Amino acid sequence: MNNLLFGVSAALLLSFSILANSCVYDNRDACYLDIRFSYAYNVKEADAFSSEVKDIELYVFDEDGMFLTAWQDKSMEFPLDYTMRLPSLEAGTYTFVAMGRNKSIDDSSLEFRCARLEPQLSRLGDLTVRLEAPDGVCSTEIAALYNGYCTVKLENGTQQVHVEMKKLTNRFRILLLPYVGDRLPAADEFDIRIESSATWLDYRGESFQDERVTFLPFLQETIASGTTDSPTVSSGILADLNTSRLLYEDRPALVVRSRSDGKELLRINLAWLLSLQGIAEHRSQWSNQEYLDRQDMYSLTFFVDGTLFITSSIVVNGWVLSLSDVTLH
Repeated sequence: MNNLLFGVSAALLLSFSILANSCVYDNRDACYLDIRFSYAYNVKEADAFSSEVKDIELYVFDEDGMFLTAWQDKSMEFPLDYTMRLPSLEAGTYTFVAMGRNKSIDDSSLEFRCARLEPQLSRLGDLTVRLEAPDGVCSTEIAALYNGYCTVKLENGTQQVHVEMKKLTNRFRILLLPYVGDRLPAADEFDIRIESSATWLDYRGESFQDERVTFLPFLQETIASGTTDSPTVSSGILADLNTSRLLYEDRPALVVRSRSDGKELLRINLAWLLSLQGIAEHRSQWSNQEYLDRQDMYSLTFFVDGTLFITSSIVVNGWVLSLSDVTLH
């Protein structure tokens, strides 16, 4: 069921006059606005909206960029042909902005939060989304965030709008494996982090203001197969992190430090590294930024001899990237 996001205020009721007078049919049930959402802006180029998005918010602005109203819908699984059906709008030009998540969030969790808007007062540029990160650090598992927008000229009567979305968050699994045998320090001897700044975004998903945030693992542990048949590798260190959108020009960094002395063991331009995988997957028709926006899950494997990183190659999502001529630390 569709619900108003912010409650019905006097100003919001006034905005509904736009919805109430647009039907040109005697049978008013035949007059409505259908909003269809899709999420095919991914590496598979297949619509994954119904399988990934569980909570969708829709914001409506008039042709002057004035905020009119907002709607929300939630489902454990939206149907494949899901549309958000609303009362039709008066003929005119409107901008629709959608924000989606893969789960519902509560007031106590540290998440991306949309700015609060006031009908007939707030403007399109006031719609921003900002990650709550106390002291510039995010170490929790956040909900995946999706964004889409379009400007459409509508006629009277039954109306259809299509909002295409993209993902603004990423998931990382970092795996450290011993180069020889099981000679690997414990998980708590490494400080693994990703440094980025795309955590305050505008309605288009673009950086609204440069705000540095350090993403720490929400899970970091030693893993083992149970076998001790040296020199067979049977243990490693696993770290799971999430981040906001990766901007190529922002040069987000993957950093690994030794916790015993604070020495920086590895620092690498993460956006550059991941863009190499895009070439390996024969996605040269996409720009570096488009590839980073389409891909949202990464598994990176590094080989370590003690605390020395073996940097001749790195495995990214199964692809071995040769880095023998690159200094990483």
